Amino acid sequence: MTDATGPTATDPAPASFASADALGSEHRQRRAAIENDPSLTPIGRGQRLGALDVEHAQRLEAVKVADRQALAEANAARWVAAFGTIDQDHAQRATADARAMQLASPEEAGAALDRAQLLGDETLARAIGEHAYNAVRSSPLAAIRPCPWGRVLDAYRSTRPAADAALAEMLPTANPRRSALNRRLNLEMRATG
Repeated sequence: MTDATGPTATDPAPASFASADALGSEHRQRRAAIENDPSLTPIGRGQRLGALDVEHAQRLEAVKVADRQALAEANAARWVAAFGTIDQDHAQRATADARAMQLASPEEAGAALDRAQLLGDETLARAIGEHAYNAVRSSPLAAIRPCPWGRVLDAYRSTRPAADAALAEMLPTANPRRSALNRRLNLEMRATG
């Protein structure tokens, strides 16, 4: 239950707000209600406004923490959809990762990817795809102009619809209409990297 000045003990946790914008709107409404309450003395009004501002800062921080957690979980889910997990066979994936890292050129990687797909070695194919993804991500112009590693990644994506969908969200793009979640994920990755 909520009155004009704020939530009561039976309200949901602060992080349940859909966005910081909604939280800001609610804060402004509650602040206006306190400022326009004729029954409050100037000192009482100031105390309630101060308490409201402290509460708002705490609730906003809780929303930010929840948002960062949701972004991290979404990024992890995309990564698993694109490249799988190493939980299946640690030794096999470690070997495949080591082989992929030795591929110095996109041409070598493309040939190795073709061989892995021909032989049905999905673990090696995923490792090569991940190596190509990292090379594309490290290219500062990848969003504007495809790089040679992008062709390797495109070959990897072409036969894996789930990976293709996940990589469409993960890759840098010149498209200004890309999702807000993708932009926030990229900002989070830059801030932590």
